[in-house]
Amino acid sequence: MKKILFILLIVAVLSACRGTEPRPNISEVEKAPEDIHKLIDSTATLQLVLEDGKVAYLIYHSKGAVTADVMKQGNILKIKLKVSSKESDAIERHIYKVTEDDNTGSIEVLINGKSVPIDVISGL
Repeated sequence: MKKILFILLIVAVLSACRGTEPRPNISEVEKAPEDIHKLIDSTATLQLVLEDGKVAYLIYHSKGAVTADVMKQGNILKIKLKVSSKESDAIERHIYKVTEDDNTGSIEVLINGKSVPIDVISGL
């Protein structure tokens, strides 16, 4: 009986020590880091710059206000951008820092629910 309790205690401790996988995250940044900023193509509507294995920057030029969300579906990271119908005349640059997890195989961008191609993909 003591052996069983001891084994259960060891399993519980090892389970508690196991790290949880970070969740994908997206946040708008005021300004991209200088090395990313140098790669921004102002003629591209949608651009993705891969910084390292877990961080990317999404640059989106839009005439409307934009909100962003991210979700994981299998190994696909889906970045959902919602553009308000209230458009202005000026095109604004929105820069988002995207943090991926270890199991991301591909990235899909949806604008107002529609999957759209990324115009430019580059990396450091």
